[in-house]
Amino acid sequence: SAAIELAAESREANEQRRLASLVAKVLALMAEGNYEMGRAALAKIVERHADMPGVGDVARRWLESPILRRRDMRASKQLGSNGPPSNRLDVYFMGDGFLLDDQRQLQFDRYADQSMKFMQLQDVFKEYDQYLNYWACNTASKDEGLTKDAEAKDTALRGTINGGVYTIGDRQNAFALCENLFPNEHDRLVVGIGNDFANVATGGGGIVACAKTMLVAVPHEVGHAFGGLGDEYEQDPSGGAAPPTASGRLPLSVLAPNLVGGNKRDELLAGAPWKDWLDPTGEKNWTGKPIDLFEGGNRQPKDVWRPQSACVMRDVGSPFCAVCMERMVLNLYRVCLLYTSPSPRD
Repeated sequence: SAAIELAAESREANEQRRLASLVAKVLALMAEGNYEMGRAALAKIVERHADMPGVGDVARRWLESPILRRRDMRASKQLGSNGPPSNRLDVYFMGDGFLLDDQRQLQFDRYADQSMKFMQLQDVFKEYDQYLNYWACNTASKDEGLTKDAEAKDTALRGTINGGVYTIGDRQNAFALCENLFPNEHDRLVVGIGNDFANVATGGGGIVACAKTMLVAVPHEVGHAFGGLGDEYEQDPSGGAAPPTASGRLPLSVLAPNLVGGNKRDELLAGAPWKDWLDPTGEKNWTGKPIDLFEGGNRQPKDVWRPQSACVMRDVGSPFCAVCMERMVLNLYRVCLLYTSPSPRD
């Protein structure tokens, strides 16, 4: 009797290992871009082996998530891998409004690669490149395109376009998608790539929403989402009118790490977040350009001031200014230990 039981247990263990190996092979198939075939195989596994630990539960978790695969973007370009997510800033590019269709998913792959390139052109991401992991997550949406004005779509990130402005309002949904499949391997920083046309991208609180037609804006929006930086341009992209210029004294107000409001120069210089960076000649900072008070920002031309004339937070074709770059680096320090072998150790 005991021998029969042991034999049965052995058969069950062998079957569990065989099926777990099968699940791994299906996921590898999807990792190669065979999403439709892979999803169909996962569905069969769940149907037949739903209660088998390490098999049915794993297949179901992938099947219930819109995520089809996670691609190490650096490794896929033969650029190597930077290191463990526990000590890297992990940037997740995720599709929004792409169907479960192998060919359409190739479009997302191209958009994600372009977005990474735009980030890597910026000095801050170039200089600290070894501390970043870039992941591209193909996702399957039930509908193609994005919810736009009155036309609702069911998409992976639940993004919407209203008045030409693309936003992802449900941040927790995006973070939960990462956590469910990749626990403790993300830093709550998701760049949503929308499969539609929009006039304005948005970013904040760890989420970027950027339509496929304006990926050049990704570094600017990451400045919002990761750095907490404010807009330095002075026009409202949605067409709204700027507030009138103050007729009297306007009290100092810090609007963002790179923006301050007011109209008294002495107060502004004393209270600006970049007061320790002040360099009117540009001879003391690495950009070689003045750091002072430059009027215009926060979507208004008057009574708001920024630290340098040019910055990606004002013009997507510019680099981060010195002050904004410092903010990005300081936030990177909060995520990564930028040394692995301290010396001396005492």
